[in-house]
Amino acid sequence: TIHSRCQHVYFKPIDKRQFIERLVEMSIARPVAEMLSTYTTQIEAASSLNEEFDLVTLRKSIIRWCQLILSNKAMALIGVIELLKQAKNRKLQLLTLSAVNGFFEDIMHAKVEMDNYYTFSDLTVEIENYANQLTFNQLILMYDQITEAHKKLNQNVNPTLVFEQIVIKGVIYNAQCCRCSVSKSREIRILRAESIRCRGW
Repeated sequence: TIHSRCQHVYFKPIDKRQFIERLVEMSIARPVAEMLSTYTTQIEAASSLNEEFDLVTLRKSIIRWCQLILSNKAMALIGVIELLKQAKNRKLQLLTLSAVNGFFEDIMHAKVEMDNYYTFSDLTVEIENYANQLTFNQLILMYDQITEAHKKLNQNVNPTLVFEQIVIKGVIYNAQCCRCSVSKSREIRILRAESIRCRGW
């Protein structure tokens, strides 16, 4: 075939920081440019997303949801509905997952003192506080759940279920939660019941 007889040339993606600076030069807000860098390194794709959707509001929703995962799991589960009101299509949902991964990646970078690699550069103090509270194993658990969520989303699993599973299976305990004596199985039942009650199901 033609494809088998062609020489394949692979181009290295643009450096992440250079990509962000290019977007900033195109009048895209730096926080939005940083978020887009978690999802794509294609200038045209990033510019199109910025023009078509309200990414500033989406970013705020993503950050709020990540904070809830770390501080109030019940509200994080309920907050999936609000998050998906902003991430209303597959493209934005994949961007959201990439940004969530970037948030926890920043925490990992803070933990290994690689602060020059932060994606959410305006949240430096908060990110470093989280890094002091969380273990490497807890962060790896979150990575695993986000990776699994990405696979499920690409398999057309219901987005609400996909994001709820991140909270339920990848939930991270802060210092206060670690002292809680409630078993995980019982806690999951409580979270699901609270989510259903608040949604009026």
